[in-house]
Amino acid sequence: MIGWEKIVLTEKNPLLALGTVGWNRGFAEANFYPDDLPEDWRLTYLSNELDCVAIVVDEWADLDEDEIEEWLDETHEQFHFYLMAPDDVVGETLLQPLLDQFEPLQPQLKGVLLEQWGESPVLKGQRLCRLAPLSLELGMEAEVDALVGGDGVAVLTASAELSPLVVRKIVERLRAEAIGTLLLVPSKGLLGNLESLETISALLGELSK
Repeated sequence: MIGWEKIVLTEKNPLLALGTVGWNRGFAEANFYPDDLPEDWRLTYLSNELDCVAIVVDEWADLDEDEIEEWLDETHEQFHFYLMAPDDVVGETLLQPLLDQFEPLQPQLKGVLLEQWGESPVLKGQRLCRLAPLSLELGMEAEVDALVGGDGVAVLTASAELSPLVVRKIVERLRAEAIGTLLLVPSKGLLGNLESLETISALLGELSK
């Protein structure tokens, strides 16, 4: 692992962009951060290790604009944010105020993740990623709790480290759906899953050339 000082990267073009849902909840079980890492340095550390993060917006309801602007100062320019809207926020009148709150993130904001929606809201040109369940091959259900995706982004939920075969099937499924970004819900197997996903997606990319 590299250090947790903010790093300015000149190039970072992974085959499969990897990230997490949040940077606090679930990370203790995953043993992701060094024991001596201050809590307020977690986002910077995460941005040095991964490509993106999804913010569960209802967990930050009381956040002010200055605090949100600090997130940009704590991450490099090639690190991206997604907003994950609550399930009951499906229309423009409910979703737009949330987007307004997180407006300071706009330089690095890649889109809004929606798992439920009615009519497609119009959100000042903001990219919407509509996530729907992706079918799992036989045998994957025992290890994968949920896999949802759409519009180039997917979210994976797994409570333990996945086998290499299942990781390969996930990568192949995402490639078939033209999904280039995968966000993991933090769990006990997070570190192993990130490593396997990076390795297998890179190998498959080389084989497909």
